[in-house]
Amino acid sequence: MVFHYNKGAVRAVSTVEQAATPLVRPDTYRPPTDDSEMGWVVLVRVEDSTIVIPGAEVANTLTRRTATLDKNGQPNRRYLSELSASDAYKLLQAAHQPVLEEETIAGRPISEFLDPSDPTDSVRWGKYRAEQRILRSLLLAERAEAPCDLCGNRLPARVLVAAHIKPRRDCTEAERKDFANVAMLLCALGCDALFEWGYIKVDPQGVIRRGTRTRNAYLADRVATLDGRRCRKHSKVTAAYFEARALNAG
Repeated sequence: MVFHYNKGAVRAVSTVEQAATPLVRPDTYRPPTDDSEMGWVVLVRVEDSTIVIPGAEVANTLTRRTATLDKNGQPNRRYLSELSASDAYKLLQAAHQPVLEEETIAGRPISEFLDPSDPTDSVRWGKYRAEQRILRSLLLAERAEAPCDLCGNRLPARVLVAAHIKPRRDCTEAERKDFANVAMLLCALGCDALFEWGYIKVDPQGVIRRGTRTRNAYLADRVATLDGRRCRKHSKVTAAYFEARALNAG
């Protein structure tokens, strides 16, 4: 994660797309005195360019002992300065970005992963799917229970998820807002994962078919119980979304 500082404020947040690679410094920077001062380029994806955290607030937020700020509380002029996880967390809070997940290390000695003096929690950036709550609410239509659109079992709302028929990443804004047709209710007991990972698919006639082959006996049996059933959500209107899913999987 990168916080971009410009004209006296943090004005954007991005995530790194790939590892840094060497690059000659721009002409506007001081020429390097040796190879150790060559520049690096880091390609990022901008997550939010609408935030504004004034420099004074940044100075009050960050831990002064880090190399990020100078003795006057001003950001050091350099390509990148490392932030601690706790400082990154504070900046996200200051930017009103409540999209944090806790990342922990378990099952193996922590010393295998990080220095004992390092924190065990880190901050991860993510995006809200703004329409997700609305989508699920409309599909449930205030029902406390509803059937899964694949297995047909009637289940409590808490174990039903709104699953996009056409992968959401491939949907246009208009398709994402086609709440009645772009998604279906799938149970979190298996159907959601089976459909998402392509172990089952829906053919042009609306019949559930085997998808990706598996050697796992339990998984194969679970797929077999669905093979040949009709998908409750398939219709002339939703057929195009199912076709798009099949093309994406192919």
